[in-house]
Amino acid sequence: MNKILKILIVLNDLDEKLKIFKDQKYREIFNISSKMIQTWEKKREKEFSKLPIEVQENYERLRRRYGFGLASVTDGSCNNCNQKLPTFMLAIKNPNKELRTCPNCGIYIIL
Repeated sequence: MNKILKILIVLNDLDEKLKIFKDQKYREIFNISSKMIQTWEKKREKEFSKLPIEVQENYERLRRRYGFGLASVTDGSCNNCNQKLPTFMLAIKNPNKELRTCPNCGIYIIL
């Protein structure tokens, strides 16, 4: 698997956790402290800093637009925009060896 894609997977997971942790309702239910959130934010910053600048900028732009920067592919369709990917993309032997984006919505994808 591509090194940048691995980082994006971790980053996407951290972003989802932080979104939940920052919700006041969940903070009260699960007793999540501000210190815990700060710890997760530092982990996110560390992972984010490992990405090339152009990937950082694109990931943040995608997050602002869609709420996340990475989507999986199910049955040949992007789970963000639900469009079928071109056959050539689905036929690649090691599809996650390179960083790929959905040709329709532009989100980073995991094949």
